[in-house]
Amino acid sequence: MAATGQENPRVLDVLAGEAEKTSETPYGTVGLLYAGPGIRAEWVSKRGEAIDPGWFSQDVVDFICVVAGKLRVEFEREDIAPQTLGSGQVMILPPGVRCRAYSWPRETLNAAIFLAVYPAADGLSHGQVG
Repeated sequence: MAATGQENPRVLDVLAGEAEKTSETPYGTVGLLYAGPGIRAEWVSKRGEAIDPGWFSQDVVDFICVVAGKLRVEFEREDIAPQTLGSGQVMILPPGVRCRAYSWPRETLNAAIFLAVYPAADGLSHGQVG
C-alpha cells in the first residue's frame, strides 16, 4: 500500500505525564500535546509549587479544562472573583484577561492537571509563563 502522507492517530496519557515534549518551570510542568496550523494543546501540572507572582494572559481565547485535582484561578482585575475549578470543569478565558493558577488547596499533595487549548497565533505557551 502506498504512503498517503497522512499521520496516524496518536494516543497520549495526560494523567501519566505523556507528551511530545515536557518542560519544567518554577510554577509547574507543561507537556506539549500538539502544535500545528492554527492550534496548540498542552497539559499543565501544578503540585504545590510557588505561585507565580506575575500574571498570565494571551491575545487569543484559551480553553482550560481540569482533568484531575482542583485548580484555583485568580485574576488581576478586582471585579472578577477567583474561581476554583474541579475535574471536568472548563474555563473559557477571554483574550487579554490576566490571571494566575495553582493547585488547591495549597496543602494538597495531589496535582491539579489541566488541558489548555488555544489558537496558535504567536507561539505563546503556558510553559513560557507560569
